[in-house]
Amino acid sequence: MVVGRVVVAGVVLMFAGLAARADAKTLRIPVTSFDVAPASDRNPCEYVEIGNERAMDLRKFEVRTPRNHLHHILLYAYLGADRDPALFTKALVDGDACVAIGPPDMAGHTLGLLGAVRAGTYTLPAGYAVSIGPRQPLAIHMHAFNESARKTRKTVIRITATAADPSEVKHHLEPMDVVGKTFELPPQTRTTWVADMVAPFPMNVVMVASHQHRFGTRVSIRPVVGGVEGDPIYENRRWAEPHLRWTDTPIRLDTGDRLRLFCEWNNRSDETLRYGPSALDEMCNLNGYFFRDVDLSREQRTGVTGDLAPLVP
Repeated sequence: MVVGRVVVAGVVLMFAGLAARADAKTLRIPVTSFDVAPASDRNPCEYVEIGNERAMDLRKFEVRTPRNHLHHILLYAYLGADRDPALFTKALVDGDACVAIGPPDMAGHTLGLLGAVRAGTYTLPAGYAVSIGPRQPLAIHMHAFNESARKTRKTVIRITATAADPSEVKHHLEPMDVVGKTFELPPQTRTTWVADMVAPFPMNVVMVASHQHRFGTRVSIRPVVGGVEGDPIYENRRWAEPHLRWTDTPIRLDTGDRLRLFCEWNNRSDETLRYGPSALDEMCNLNGYFFRDVDLSREQRTGVTGDLAPLVP
């Protein structure tokens, strides 16, 4: 990422420079703008350090994207100890190179702050927060479309994060970011693929969401508790605008219990489609938040990642 500015309680700060005010309640984090060529999509990313001097609990994120076609943005906080300044990007990185941004241990020391969302305001329910550490390193991943056949379009993204009242925080949330990679979609065919997120430890699920690309027609999610498949807790038929479903009460999963995804597509193309990051590929992803019975330290709240386990008939 390029070095940018943060406006904290009226004070303009450099990401890697001045410190944030101790009483800061809001972080406005500019993201590097980028162009998307005609009739194409782009998947850029960047890695920066925010200028907050103290750890913060965050409860609200606002994503603004005027005059562009943002498919999603993801924010990942690096929780490890490697603070080598040479790792911060000086310009946007694209595509497959995004896998390698940040420290070598990035994959095992990451907290997803905001996952696969479009423009909008995202407020965690009362009592919940996600945490960032002092001078928090952040990886920002973006995906934007340009459906124009002739014009290059600039994507501009503005992100504001608002602190939670520490006295009101009952649970620190961790992310679920689990990906389906083994499906295959024959041309001119409707396909349903079923796969599970298997709970690796006891967890209390409070939010679920899905992610597909252009040929996605439906995703539903059912809990499987004690080997019994329950009623749907989530359904989405709008691949471009998947909603976030906050549960009225947490869904309890013990070790080995599951969240089962039913992903459906109508592949109207003449090509066989598989998993991939491009708009020309497809996806079946589970995103969400959970909390543990007992909070871990901030550095240990790395959530659940990995691959969905296909259900074999």
